[in-house]
Amino acid sequence: MKKLSLVIVLVLALAASFAQTFTEDFETWTVLTGSYTTGTFTNQTNNITWSYGESREEGEFPIAGKGLMLRRASDSYLEATFPNGVGTFTFQYRKAHTGASSRQLELLVNGSQVAITTEYGGFSGEDPTIHNFSHDVNTGGQVTIKIKNTGTTTGNRQTVLDNITWTEYAGTEPTWSVTPGFISGLDYVLGNGPSAYQSFVINGSNLTDGYFMVSVPELSNFEIAREDIVPGTPDGYWGPGPLEMGNEVPHTIYVRMKADLPVGDYDEDVTVSYFSYDAVGETQEDKFVTLNGSVTAPPSTDPVWEVTPLELTGFTYFEGMGPSKSQYFTISGSNLVDNFMVNAPASGHYLISLNNTDFVGELELIPTEGAIQQRIYVRLEAGLPQGDYTWYNNEPQRVQVSMQTPVPTDPVYVTLSGSVGAPLVRHWVDFENEGEVKQGYALGQLILSNLNWELDEVLVFNTPASGDWYDGNRSARFYGKATSRMTMLEDKAWGGGDISFQYRQYGSDTRAAWVVEYSVDQGTTWIQIGDPFTPTDQVQTFTGTINNSRDIRLQFKIANDDGGTSYRRWNLDNIDLSDYYDFFKDVPTVVGAAEEVEITMLSNHANYSRTYTPGPVPVPDFNVMFHDCLTLLGEGPWEIDTDIILNKQPDSYWAAYKLHDTWYAEEMVGGHARLNVPAGTFAANNEIELLIGYGKNPTVPVELSSFTATINAENYVLLTWVSQSESNISGYNVYRNTSDDLSSAIKISDLIQGTNSSEATTYTYLDQELEQSGTYYYWLQNVDLDGTMSFYGPVNVVFSVEEEGGSPEIPFATKLENAYPNPFNPNTNIRYQLKDAGDVKIDIYNTRGQLVRSFSRTHDAPGYYQINWDGRDSSGKSVSSGVYQYKMTSGKYSATKKMVLKK
Repeated sequence: MKKLSLVIVLVLALAASFAQTFTEDFETWTVLTGSYTTGTFTNQTNNITWSYGESREEGEFPIAGKGLMLRRASDSYLEATFPNGVGTFTFQYRKAHTGASSRQLELLVNGSQVAITTEYGGFSGEDPTIHNFSHDVNTGGQVTIKIKNTGTTTGNRQTVLDNITWTEYAGTEPTWSVTPGFISGLDYVLGNGPSAYQSFVINGSNLTDGYFMVSVPELSNFEIAREDIVPGTPDGYWGPGPLEMGNEVPHTIYVRMKADLPVGDYDEDVTVSYFSYDAVGETQEDKFVTLNGSVTAPPSTDPVWEVTPLELTGFTYFEGMGPSKSQYFTISGSNLVDNFMVNAPASGHYLISLNNTDFVGELELIPTEGAIQQRIYVRLEAGLPQGDYTWYNNEPQRVQVSMQTPVPTDPVYVTLSGSVGAPLVRHWVDFENEGEVKQGYALGQLILSNLNWELDEVLVFNTPASGDWYDGNRSARFYGKATSRMTMLEDKAWGGGDISFQYRQYGSDTRAAWVVEYSVDQGTTWIQIGDPFTPTDQVQTFTGTINNSRDIRLQFKIANDDGGTSYRRWNLDNIDLSDYYDFFKDVPTVVGAAEEVEITMLSNHANYSRTYTPGPVPVPDFNVMFHDCLTLLGEGPWEIDTDIILNKQPDSYWAAYKLHDTWYAEEMVGGHARLNVPAGTFAANNEIELLIGYGKNPTVPVELSSFTATINAENYVLLTWVSQSESNISGYNVYRNTSDDLSSAIKISDLIQGTNSSEATTYTYLDQELEQSGTYYYWLQNVDLDGTMSFYGPVNVVFSVEEEGGSPEIPFATKLENAYPNPFNPNTNIRYQLKDAGDVKIDIYNTRGQLVRSFSRTHDAPGYYQINWDGRDSSGKSVSSGVYQYKMTSGKYSATKKMVLKK
């Protein structure tokens, strides 16, 4: 009997030592999609609610079925609160995507970091390795656990999480918790109370003796109730409490805001108390749940409506083409009792549409159940002559939106602006020029509109026969055999856009189908344009589209080579082929895989480059929306407008171009930036690499926080620079000059290898080659792995040749120096010197006298110093072009100078 009792005790003890294990494998999650988002999900099996930030589904990088992908350290995370404590916590993880940035996860318990993973994924390319993580949390009570990337960088560090498991805390001490600790949304509209109810849960472990009491103040604006016999609903007995419950957890308590309260916001705490007993007596422990609700006034029943935006610009096309690309505005409203009338401008130059297909001058809109949400499409109509279409009869071109009842309202206008440009250059062949004659069918060549053609069994009679059709004096006549063809032997420059020509059967010959083709590889391969055409006894016009910017050739031949030798003659005349550019001047062009970017060439046309391909992005973590090489046509300089059509990300947008191995970047303001490309060294065709996307500046793979030059104890110049992070760099070179002219500076160092670390790194270089006294200027050049280069500096130092008897005395003076460069875009160095150690303050003001940015520095030695200003205000936003004053204050010294930001 004793042995049996001992076995029972051991079994009970063993069972108590094993805590229950829970799992989250994401298989029941329905909230994750292919886009990064923030939200919550509750697992109905274990009642744990998970919060996630800037995360998405696993995509092409699963571990085992569904998973969650974190994006970056700044705002991506996975978090949950566990009411009964946590013992062991484990999960699996793997690298997602192919970026070369190292990744590392951290585990936070109740806000404090308790463990980190090893680094992984620090090389370019996909890595399918699945890693396992485990940590003994061993914390009772309510525990909040968060998983995230280490640090706060905004760079992408995509990682997939899956198969999270945890055990409840298995200690013996009594623990209990209340979740959630804050309940909001207990709201209702005046006269419609009480609010809908919500609930919180009391849970715990090792509660062997004691009871719970739950209450709100007697005069509270909130009330509580127990759970009914049917789970998930209150028992209907609402009041302030107290509610007494035993220690058999969990307990669900329902809360709501009372009815008949006036308009206002309300906050109050529910008190949850646990009473337990020990040898000393009764002990009370309190926890609180904060309630929040509001009573709002009934919504207005007055009609409300708006039109956005109120201006549409950029309706353009070339004369002879059109219509323009459509744009739209939106009409939205509520409590509407009558219809809307939408009228296009009276000029008839613009028309409107509900479906972007059928364009008319007037539309009537009927609200649905008093509400409307309708897009109105607008376009500039085809067939207009060259000119500006912003004004008509001294009035702006605009769409009128009006609602007539119950009380006539003033119309709302959407102003429009557009233009029709000069007609495109066209290649025209009408056989009318001098010498454009070929009297026989024999194989031969003929210059037509300055290009050489080969005519095989095709003639151009100087005096057409009675069966010929021609417009003017001559046309080409095809013999009609299977071998009859007419082929360009030279390329037509500037590609091909639309093509048209006229044709007719010769006399009453047998009819056959023919085709026109084009080639962009000097006739090696041919591509058919449109459908085959068959000449008849009526003059017909063929129209087709090529839309290829490469140099082009044309060919006319029989559709099916049937070997026929009979007469199937026909005439060809008025061949009309327009030029084509990938980017027409003044015409917005939508680009990018997601069609979210718009590029407009303001100075001349441009094409995708046929010579160059884009290299790697200087900053690998930059989110690319468009990246390609362009050939800018004309002599320059060039202006390029770049626009984001749909702003989808919270990061800064950038547009940048690379010219002659140097990158130039412009941060977008309101999703727009204008790039100014100088004429450079090429006379006509300038090649640039264009990059558009979001993130940090894509052209600065090195973030320098400091670059200084000092004289050390041995009378050498010591250069010191600190990079906060590096990526994709080969290293650094040091340049020196006796003036602040970079173009004549000389390189004095071998390449100093970079670390490509995301952590701060300090570098030094000792210049031991100076032999003459004077002021010396130094620049730091960083060299990317692809050969792209950029410069920092200059910094300067006054050097004196050391004389016998001691070190030289360097003549420092407290003084504000000129900013360099000046004018600048987007960075400049504000330089100064100090006679003695001390504090320095640099304040930057705009022309209105408003403080834009302020810097404070403390220096422990006299010397030359500088502060780099990146053209941003104190909130991190880029400032506009203009004149800025910078003021130096140090002790009793104060001085002000000017600088110019020129974008």
